[in-house]
Amino acid sequence: MDWLKLKPLEPSDIVLIITAFIALLALFLPRFCKWRDNSKQREAIKKTLKQLLESFERDLKRIRDTRNPTAMDDDEVIEFSTTSKSEISHYYDYYRDLLVPNLHLFKIEDVSETIHFFNNYHKNISKVAEASQLTLGTVNNLLDNVQSAFFELS
Repeated sequence: MDWLKLKPLEPSDIVLIITAFIALLALFLPRFCKWRDNSKQREAIKKTLKQLLESFERDLKRIRDTRNPTAMDDDEVIEFSTTSKSEISHYYDYYRDLLVPNLHLFKIEDVSETIHFFNNYHKNISKVAEASQLTLGTVNNLLDNVQSAFFELS
């Protein structure tokens, strides 16, 4: 049973263990720090995006309900005044400047609903800019997309 007995560590063994520990620390510490920074940045972006989504949803619901109270059918047209257009169109720049340059921080499947909303939002805001109107169904679909994106970011 001599082979079960542990021999005391020699100084060269201690130096080897310390060197290996320092090498592992040097390899993984920068990666850990980058991951932690990315996590903090990702959370800050999500928080800001959620605030923008809430504001956009509130503005779009107000336009739908207050300024067009008679619209009931999905085919009915929601009119957008110049003020209404400016209330909802300015969000595009915020989304573009916040989400697109930082996509590398996210897995695409983690923000797919948010990207889907962003694309629909851009397409529909372009229609509003040209025709000053959307159908009630399109507005409701956009509001559903907002909810999906908000849920995804939560």
